[in-house]
Amino acid sequence: MAEFPGSVNGLNQSESAQVNVLSLLVSLLTPDLFQEAIDLLEQGIVCFDPQGQLVCFNRRYTELLDLPDSLMSRQPGEREVVAFQRARGDFESPGRFFDAEGRTLHPDPVADEMPAHYWRQTRAGKTLEVRVAWLTTGLHVRAFTDVTPYFAAQQQAQRSTARLQRVLDALNPGTWETDLVTGEVEINEAWAQLLGHDRAALVPMTRERWRAMIHPEDLEATGQARMAFMNGIDKQFDSRFRMRHRDGRWIWVRCTGKTDPGMPSDGKLLVSGTLIDIS
Repeated sequence: MAEFPGSVNGLNQSESAQVNVLSLLVSLLTPDLFQEAIDLLEQGIVCFDPQGQLVCFNRRYTELLDLPDSLMSRQPGEREVVAFQRARGDFESPGRFFDAEGRTLHPDPVADEMPAHYWRQTRAGKTLEVRVAWLTTGLHVRAFTDVTPYFAAQQQAQRSTARLQRVLDALNPGTWETDLVTGEVEINEAWAQLLGHDRAALVPMTRERWRAMIHPEDLEATGQARMAFMNGIDKQFDSRFRMRHRDGRWIWVRCTGKTDPGMPSDGKLLVSGTLIDIS
């Protein structure tokens, strides 16, 4: 391994905290101690000089990119490391590079460089966040962070959201949201159509106007369900009652709702839910 310079000065303000730590370690430690220190980092670190020659790297870097000892022991240049990965097929599907919006990126056709911040999916199934810092000395450092668990959780959340949306599209439920402070109620078009109305004919909707549409014989039971929910006895409001349709008949509905777990910055206390025809 090439000996790392004794100090690195003049970091740009935009350079990452990881590089600041690296610079401090370089100035304080001998090469052997420095190598031992960066081998303890969770991020993969590699540094090249202005000519693209390898200056240093840590164990995590070779693990994340699956680079063999036979390659790294030769002190390869940056282009040689890239050429090895390209020949191995690392840059072919399913491997890809992408930005924060998920758009696919391609290396610069001349310099073979990537932006200062991007993500990379490897053929082994890892998702790596990559940050590149160019130092005023001409050295440039790449930091690789394994964010596979985070991306897996994001993908699972997206799949769950998509499943929920398919269910909602199939049911086409009426949705509502009420502010417990002001009594204002927001309803969607499906809520109004459930009762034979256009939404425009029912707004502004209030709790009092909604209550007036409920069958008188169901008001007490609905009120009890509401109080059990508001007092914390029930975690969810869930009540079945009759409401008057525009044509005069009564239809049975199921109304469910939950409180918003967070308090919005505007001070509203919101409860939202669905209204479904169960007649």
